Amino acid sequence: MLVDADNGYGDVKNCVHLPNTYKRLGTQAIFIEDQVAPKRCGHMAGKQLVLAEEMEAKIRAMAANRTNPDTFIVARTNARALHGMDEALRRAERYVRAGADSVFIESVLNKEEITCAVREVYTAHVANRLEGGVTPILKPFVLGEMGYGIALYGITLPLRITKTMHMALADLKSGELKLVGTGIPFEEYTEIIGIERWRDIERRFGPKK
Repeated sequence: MLVDADNGYGDVKNCVHLPNTYKRLGTQAIFIEDQVAPKRCGHMAGKQLVLAEEMEAKIRAMAANRTNPDTFIVARTNARALHGMDEALRRAERYVRAGADSVFIESVLNKEEITCAVREVYTAHVANRLEGGVTPILKPFVLGEMGYGIALYGITLPLRITKTMHMALADLKSGELKLVGTGIPFEEYTEIIGIERWRDIERRFGPKK
């Protein structure tokens, strides 16, 4: 599980606390970014960056103080959108030297820039594919062939779910109920949410009737 921890929620102390807390929750990887708080989506206007030195200090602190050396630290930079690809690559290289296990260059604009990141910065790379964003949407296997080790499709599920909810609510409002029966079967839903496990606990430990 990879967790997005925004900009670390504070200074170097907070950034040391983050990966160790998430590790106890079962997280294998965590990423922080170089935006000024309050941060924005990397594909939206109005972003500001902290100095590269501030981000480097956070990464060094995280890397040196993780309780499990296998906790994977990803450094994200938003420099491409504000200062161009050269600055994004420069920051990515600095973050790797500071101790990041991987880099995530946000908001690249085309396939040339996508391949450039992997070619110019020797580390594991994260690809972010945001539907409606500025970066081209590529298939996971294509990104793998280009050299990316992790591919994120961060809002794909929320977009689909939101559309489905709009359609279902409109159907209810219309009174036609044309969509009734088009979802997954109720029995499958209860299986997905694990209802049988809770029934078993209730049978074993609940009050006897």
